Amino acid sequence: MLLRTIVQNKVVFLLYLNEIKNMINGFKVITLCGSTRFKEEFLEAQKRLTLEGNIVISVGLFGHSGDDVVWTEGVKDMLDRQHLAKIDLADEIFVINVGGYIGDSTRREIAYAEYKGKSITYLESCRKPSIYDNYAALGKLHNSGKLSDEDWEKACRHFDEKCEALVAEYNACKGPWPYQWDNADVVVCGILQRCGRTNCDFHDLKYLYEADSISEIRIKGKGTNEEEQVQSIIDTIRNDYMDLLQSSEKLAVTFIDSNQGAFLNKIADCLTDMDVIWHEWGATAEEKEISLSIVTATKKKLQYKLREWSKCTLASYLSEVNRVGENVATSFYNQSDLSRVKNCELMIIGINPGAGCLFSQWGLKDQVLSNSDFLYWGNPCFQNLSDKEIIYEMSQKYDKDKKRYGWDLWHKIHKMLGYAGKGELLEKPDKFVLSNMVFFGTAHQGQIPKEIDQEFCAHQTLELIDILKPKVVLMLGEQTRDLFKKVANISYMEELIPNYHDFYCFYNNSHVISIYHTAYYRFFTNENMKVIGNILGYALDNPSECINQKLLESYLSKKINDFNDRKKQIKPDNILNSIIEDSFKRYVRKDTIDNKWYKISPNFRVQVTSVGGGEVIIQDDKYTNGINYLQNPINNQDAIIQYLKDKGYELKSDGARRTSLGHKPFCKYEEWKQGPQSVVLSILKEIDELGPELEKIYNKEKI
Repeated sequence: MLLRTIVQNKVVFLLYLNEIKNMINGFKVITLCGSTRFKEEFLEAQKRLTLEGNIVISVGLFGHSGDDVVWTEGVKDMLDRQHLAKIDLADEIFVINVGGYIGDSTRREIAYAEYKGKSITYLESCRKPSIYDNYAALGKLHNSGKLSDEDWEKACRHFDEKCEALVAEYNACKGPWPYQWDNADVVVCGILQRCGRTNCDFHDLKYLYEADSISEIRIKGKGTNEEEQVQSIIDTIRNDYMDLLQSSEKLAVTFIDSNQGAFLNKIADCLTDMDVIWHEWGATAEEKEISLSIVTATKKKLQYKLREWSKCTLASYLSEVNRVGENVATSFYNQSDLSRVKNCELMIIGINPGAGCLFSQWGLKDQVLSNSDFLYWGNPCFQNLSDKEIIYEMSQKYDKDKKRYGWDLWHKIHKMLGYAGKGELLEKPDKFVLSNMVFFGTAHQGQIPKEIDQEFCAHQTLELIDILKPKVVLMLGEQTRDLFKKVANISYMEELIPNYHDFYCFYNNSHVISIYHTAYYRFFTNENMKVIGNILGYALDNPSECINQKLLESYLSKKINDFNDRKKQIKPDNILNSIIEDSFKRYVRKDTIDNKWYKISPNFRVQVTSVGGGEVIIQDDKYTNGINYLQNPINNQDAIIQYLKDKGYELKSDGARRTSLGHKPFCKYEEWKQGPQSVVLSILKEIDELGPELEKIYNKEKI
């Protein structure tokens, strides 16, 4: 009797535990999940959720934030198992997905929590994993020994039951057509079930989860024979649904026919020039008519989204002008012409345009007020220009006021990218966007009127990032970074390479890299630009991989070590280099030097400079800043370059540009160890020989 009472009480107690899940004394238990690179966000969430009356279980160590013991053999595996046990203890998991980032480990934890029936909430809104994503993640847990055979079998049954329920929901729908589906899992399971999972891969349909809208059309053929039925389906498509189908990104077409596709070509002809994934399914005995299911996945076109953004942003900026007054607000504009953008890989963002006047004095004021697409067309100086002319404006057009060719910003970033073989990216206006956190312009960047609400303005730029979804966002300057962090609610950005002032975070599936503004010319030596350029190159080549200091130290170790070795010698070398440069100028007549260049023949000139580690540079005398020898070769250029190579000169190129015919470091002269005066005499002797020889090669008939 006593035993029976104990058993009964235990059953009641277990039922009670199941009913209240794991709540302890009425407190909900929440386990935090996410990448340990987001240490600050973990601590902030733990504090907030605790104050809201929850028991919070967090990670014990932050492997990606300094706790290196995590990477000791066996420790990471143990911690992963511990965290699954922490999920078992919880009622809910809270996912720290800063910038939308969810790594593989976190995906497996989400799948495990879903399988265990836990509630799942996210720090930031994001696309939830599909039923198939979770199934695959659990499979990885099982393969790694972190999910028992018993649990895996149970998970498989759980998966099958869910699929059957989703298929039943799909089959139960009778229209009216086109029917708008809210749950992509339902549609995907329905298609896979109809086609047989062996004949259709889930990954073929994964794009449905990225769509803004999913609708379905089901058409039954009408007529006394199959040909009439097929023709009636074609007529229905053309008469009733063609506009919807043509506006869709992709179509998933399931053709149900007892003839196994004998009439498929006719249907295909009706859907030419559309992105279609075809599935065939043999009709059952009960399905006498030929029928067709067309699932349409629609994303708003990029240009449509950009136009809508332009209109909304213009309205926001005009409201700010009205708030502070036209004699306080300045003129405003976006930089890039967004109408040209097709697939943005790189977005460059400064704090604000460095040119502007009061809004009340702006010559374009009337145009702005009457044109809702004003921000869409970008910088007024780019309007009505071709892509080639825009790049010319940025790279080669002479600015009389600044006495330079092109935009310094463009040249520096182009050179950085060139060191990673990506220079051409900045020559394609459809692949990069230049913008600002605040569009109000000032005479000097950063001097935005204090009355302007910068955070309000910056939200519009974050929306532009969300629309463009660039692989990399390059932030220029500390002001830009600080405003971005504040508005995007980013509490921490990791310094990638110490002393390079480069900071990183992963935001909405984009790499965000912050560096000094290009106007800070002292930082942008060739060595520094090589390192920054290679970081950008790595980020562009690995868009979905979160970057950290350790990863880059491994990737850039040789480059950084070489740089540090050279840096140790930089002071004594700089002194010698400066002596060589000054001595050279004293040895040659002043009237032969034009802007630091010494004319050695009618068509060639030389510069002896301490910059760049100390070197002698050769150019043709007609060279102007911005000219690219790769695109604008001189007569017999290959022969000239080969002659200079034989004399010890090197070619320097940033990948897409070459701005000289040869460079020769001072240290390559045999007299280097004998002192600066000996090097200068050697240079003088050499260039006396070079001038006539280069002229001979140049003036020969084209080789």
